[in-house]
Amino acid sequence: SPQWEPRFRAAIPLREKNIHLLFTEFKKLLISNSIGIPAVAITQGILGMVGCRIFGIEDVMLAGMLIAFSSLIPVVGSGLIYLPLAIYLFSQHKEAHGWGLLIWGTAIVGIVDNLIRISIQKRLAQVHPLITFFGLLVGLPLFGIFGIIFGPLMISLFFLLLRIYRNEFHESEE
Repeated sequence: SPQWEPRFRAAIPLREKNIHLLFTEFKKLLISNSIGIPAVAITQGILGMVGCRIFGIEDVMLAGMLIAFSSLIPVVGSGLIYLPLAIYLFSQHKEAHGWGLLIWGTAIVGIVDNLIRISIQKRLAQVHPLITFFGLLVGLPLFGIFGIIFGPLMISLFFLLLRIYRNEFHESEE
């Protein structure tokens, strides 16, 4: 435990069980957001590069980076890149490659998003994908690129503080 933690704990005007809940949940949320969000982006970027290479997209590095960044938007993220790429392939009369990329993007890249995001974030801190989505909407304008981590963390902490408030004051009325 860091040197500042005991003094910080002593300064918080809550019951000990709520202070413990605050510290343990905060650690879980921090780990979940700082590991889960980048892990999803990197995995989707790599899988996107593989799919682009297989189906004939020339600049696979750029496509992979765009897929990685767009994957930060839950549910539709990576589709914002591989769908236009598939349309491009169709326009070049490469229908088989277009369908292949579309299926690859949906079946492989899209499913991985759900599997990794849900397994890491749910397992570590019970973070719902909508918290990530709204956290990004709030965090990016406030914190810039760091909003990718701090936005969802901020929203998650808000709900944690509501839970602690309910614990602190609801139990005292009984």
